[in-house]
Amino acid sequence: MAKKSNHRYTPEERTELTRKYHAFRSKGVTAMDAAAKVGVHYITLLAWAKKEREAQCAETPSDLRIVMSNGIAVYGSPRDLAQVLRNIEGGAS
Repeated sequence: MAKKSNHRYTPEERTELTRKYHAFRSKGVTAMDAAAKVGVHYITLLAWAKKEREAQCAETPSDLRIVMSNGIAVYGSPRDLAQVLRNIEGGAS
């Protein structure tokens, strides 16, 4: 297991460590072993990936989400969602 270091990584270090982790994973190494080889806890790598996804979602405000009354969520551009709503309204008539 990776040694606890209480170290704050720069964004460049995070990118490099994540790249190395994914290189090990693509070679068939297990997630825990790949994290140990990189020297970062597996949980830390998961947290970095989650923050990365959240940042990417925040950067793309053009994608919208509509939750319909039946609980189904629809994602897409405003134009695509407008078409979905027109189709629903046309089918309900």
